[in-house]
Amino acid sequence: MLLSSRTLYDHSFNVCFMSLVLGRSLGLAVERRRSLGRGALLHDLGMMRAPAEIRDSVGELSPEELAQVRKHPTWGRQTLSMTPNFPYDALNIVLDHHERADGTGCPNGLSKKNIPYMARIVKVVDTYDAMTSPRPHRPALSTTQAASPLLERSGSDLDREMTIEFLRLPSQAIR
Repeated sequence: MLLSSRTLYDHSFNVCFMSLVLGRSLGLAVERRRSLGRGALLHDLGMMRAPAEIRDSVGELSPEELAQVRKHPTWGRQTLSMTPNFPYDALNIVLDHHERADGTGCPNGLSKKNIPYMARIVKVVDTYDAMTSPRPHRPALSTTQAASPLLERSGSDLDREMTIEFLRLPSQAIR
């Protein structure tokens, strides 16, 4: 799964940085980019509530373990909602970054434009970073190798507009 807190830290930092680059490319105003950065950096905060043996697992997860992992967006939002003045857009990113364009995501089964705009940005970047980071069960894909599967997932899993704009970014901005 996510392996260690160090891996989670690196993933969160990568997703934050690349989301901010994409947000700027999409023309988000500075204040919205601040919210985007906060939400992207903390998008997986709820994973800290998942049992360590699940977080640190290197193999396939059981259906019960997967059900625990799928709770992390809700847990993260619950935790951050207790933070005074935490941006609403950032809370939505944390809650909705695993929603899918086709409506089969979690936690609420939102689809297409019902998924908050900035959560759609983070979803693309989160997916890309997972593909291009090594995992115990597979090596990391290169930027070039990740482009095709990322595009294939656009429209069903990922927002198509966000995916295309992300892939237009200069390679040094996305790794």
